Amino acid sequence: MVKNEVLCCFSGKWIPIEAATEIHLRIPRQENEYQTLYVEKSKFFSHIVASVPIHPNFLE
Repeated sequence: MVKNEVLCCFSGKWIPIEAATEIHLRIPRQENEYQTLYVEKSKFFSHIVASVPIHPNFLE
């Protein structure tokens, strides 16, 4: 691991933080409690069903 890297939750590889997308998981019935996961954009799209709507800015 390098200082500016994070672990991709899909590939298990260390990736530059600048290339990572954050996924925030909110814990049910817990105010302001969440976990942040990091993923490579390409890995994210390979795991998401095509019919799931994605924010247009994320597609750029």
